[in-house]
Amino acid sequence: MTLSLVTGATGYVGGRLVPELLEAGHDVRVLVRSPEKAEAHDWAPQVEIVKGDATSADDVRRAMEGVDVLYYLLHSIGDGDDWVEAERRMAQGFADAAQAAGVGRIVYLGGMDPEGEELSKHLRSRKQVGEVLLASGVPTTVLQAGVVIGSGSASFEMLRYLTERLPVMVTPKWVHTRIQPIAIRDVLRYLVGSAGMPDDVNRTFDIGGPDVLTYLEMMQGFAKVAGLPPRKVVPVPVLTPGLSSHWVGIVTPVPASIARPLVDSLKNTVVAAEKDIEQHVPDPPEGLIGFERALELALTKIQNLDVPTRWTSASTAGAPSEPLPSDPDWAGGSLYKDERTREVDASPEALWTIIEGIGGRNGWYSWPLAWWVRGIMDRLIGGPGLRRGRRNDRELVVGDALDWWRVEATDDKTFLRLRAEMRVPGLAWLELQVGSTEGGTTTFHHRALFHPRGLLGHAYWLSILPFHGIVFGSMQRNIAKAARTKSVERSIAETDEPDHRLRKDLSAWDLTVFGVGVMIGTGIFVLTGQEAYRSAGPAIVISFVLAGIACALAAVCYAEFASTVPVAGSAYTFSYATLGELIAWIIGWDLVLELALGAAVVARGWSAYLQSLLDLPTWLAGDAARPDFGAIAIVVALTALGVFGTKLSGRFTSVLVVVKVAVVLFVVVAGLFFIKASNLTPFVPPSKPSSGESGLDSTLLQTIFGVEPTVFGIYGIIAAASVVFFAFIGFDIVATSAEETRNPQRDMPRGILGSLAIVTVLYAAVAFVVTGMLKYSDDRMNTAAPLAEAFSANGLEWASKIISVGAVAGLTTVVLVLMLGQARVLFAMSRDGLLPQGLAKVHPRFGTPYKITIITGAFVAVLAGFVPLSELSKLVSIGTLFAFVVVSAGVIVLRRTRPDLDRSFR
Repeated sequence: MTLSLVTGATGYVGGRLVPELLEAGHDVRVLVRSPEKAEAHDWAPQVEIVKGDATSADDVRRAMEGVDVLYYLLHSIGDGDDWVEAERRMAQGFADAAQAAGVGRIVYLGGMDPEGEELSKHLRSRKQVGEVLLASGVPTTVLQAGVVIGSGSASFEMLRYLTERLPVMVTPKWVHTRIQPIAIRDVLRYLVGSAGMPDDVNRTFDIGGPDVLTYLEMMQGFAKVAGLPPRKVVPVPVLTPGLSSHWVGIVTPVPASIARPLVDSLKNTVVAAEKDIEQHVPDPPEGLIGFERALELALTKIQNLDVPTRWTSASTAGAPSEPLPSDPDWAGGSLYKDERTREVDASPEALWTIIEGIGGRNGWYSWPLAWWVRGIMDRLIGGPGLRRGRRNDRELVVGDALDWWRVEATDDKTFLRLRAEMRVPGLAWLELQVGSTEGGTTTFHHRALFHPRGLLGHAYWLSILPFHGIVFGSMQRNIAKAARTKSVERSIAETDEPDHRLRKDLSAWDLTVFGVGVMIGTGIFVLTGQEAYRSAGPAIVISFVLAGIACALAAVCYAEFASTVPVAGSAYTFSYATLGELIAWIIGWDLVLELALGAAVVARGWSAYLQSLLDLPTWLAGDAARPDFGAIAIVVALTALGVFGTKLSGRFTSVLVVVKVAVVLFVVVAGLFFIKASNLTPFVPPSKPSSGESGLDSTLLQTIFGVEPTVFGIYGIIAAASVVFFAFIGFDIVATSAEETRNPQRDMPRGILGSLAIVTVLYAAVAFVVTGMLKYSDDRMNTAAPLAEAFSANGLEWASKIISVGAVAGLTTVVLVLMLGQARVLFAMSRDGLLPQGLAKVHPRFGTPYKITIITGAFVAVLAGFVPLSELSKLVSIGTLFAFVVVSAGVIVLRRTRPDLDRSFR
């Protein structure tokens, strides 16, 4: 097998020659000063990389060992005033080493040598190198080319930039020089084919494409292929090559040190004088590549944005006409970039979910007005604007229309490239990529790219660049923020993880029982009489109905959310799915105010009722010096019940709820026989000024409208409704059991709304009976046990014991359901990583979150047994109201951001 040594392998031609030689079956060795540059190419693993200096005889000798063909592609253009002599010495060193090593052939690519013309310094140097190699004693092929057309070639890049950036050009006379350009693909074909020439071939060969053009015709041809208007030309004969090179250096990114030798060479005609190369390397069946086709191939890379899709990687070797990583920075045409990278406190999966969902109804997570205005402007000039939307709200595939973009590439749920189809003077792309650091942190890369077309394109980019900080900066920040919002799909998917899977045992009846069980408590047994006495009179019935209606508004939000996102956690889970991790974290701890603290408060009330019912020693219920042993006992017992299974807890709750409801019905039915019409008159007592009512204690309506604080009347009914509202607290707890419900889409709405409806009817009935049995103005209504007092006033002292039994049963279910709800919220937070994830372990037998349940029980027991809760109990209402507000807002947000979700209840 032929071993070929390629010098200049990281240069324009050499970097493209190596893969062609590999494909032709050569073994390839490359001599480079910087192996790192060679290793940036895809072909690096397939070649032998030798580190060495081309001016070192020892390094060259070592690299030449065993070589069959030497490709000499070293040039020193632009390396100072002595570069011509430096090139000659370097070529002589390789010629001597090649002869000594017995190399079979040397192949060199130089410039054309037109007869009868004074050569430029650049072309003289190329001719000199060829002569040195031809005299080496080793069979040598010297290929002499004119302008090579391919992205990355210095001659081509100069042509590209001059044409793109100057719609009107003041040109020197050299633009009329005749040139025979050649496509880089044909150059490589000749280079590879030269390796097999007979040993007696030792000569130069002119190579060129099928077209002979002036430089001006080449510029106009480029404009045509690139879609630019014809360039206007004003010839100036006095513009010397020296001045021209400085002018080129200013107008284009090609350095003047490189531009000057190239411009200087343009005074020479570079047209092939012969085509003898065909005898050894025949033309392909389709013929040589013409100038315009070569331009199309050279521009394909930028037209298709076949540029690096990773910020950490270089370009890969593709077609020979395309850029390579070793090409200079100024090669490849103008491509403006706006790049931004930030770390995101979210998983890569969460970030990708947001990226894949951008556009259409989901919006662009940025300044909406800017996108809207830009869309209107685009439509006015015939573009698509934002009207196209997207095919699917959550999924993108290559070819999808996305507002004024088109999905051009997507890769492995980490990379998305969009091509703009709006009317702009150039080509525009937007790339979004998910990555990660070595430390495991998620990174978000955002890159806007623009390939300008003509001077207008450059002006367009510069005009919009100042707005990128606002539009793209906020876009990246808001996408990162949204990624911290847990997706609905991820929330639901996590419920099926083996270690975190809760047992689905609950039906609509169980949920209704839970709701009734947690709502019927101190509210019905205490607040009914107190608020009738203080604020509403017999119209307390209306207050309960108003409060029930107000709760129903929040309840339908909970019902929609719980059936759409059937995951443990209630308000915590819902806020995570809509408002983000921070709000979810706040809500999670806010629910502690409602659930854990509420359970502790009710446990202490339970202890007091039990002590009174059974006439136990007063110290069991605790005092300032001793713990409340009764409260601790009930919490411990109910914690054990919660560990043993949700279904068992449901059965226990069902029994107690039956007892509690039976007592309530007893109150209603028995009390009907003792109602006096005089007690219900007037049904709405006339309003009167309140005594000692401060501005802070006034109702909101009174404060807003400047009404003097009053009790009774309309304002009294509203004031009472705001108080008895908290007797309905509990329906939201039903939502914490969504993950343990067999059919949450059907049963959650039934359980939440059904329990609320039952309780509203019972509350209104009890309020009507109690105020009918005992005058609302009677001081006995303003006690801790108004129901018992109402029956005692009618000679039914024995009924107070029955009511106490109902209160004990009622408070037991309240404590149990509150603790179960608290455990489910903390379980969800643990599973999401906001608490230690080990706490989310589910018991293998009982299917309950036993660790978090035990911790919840211990926490509630400490609060109930040792902490005075008279003032802290007020915080329960604050936590509940905040949760209601967040869930209601979350429903609106989820409807807008996820209209595609299946909503069985709405």
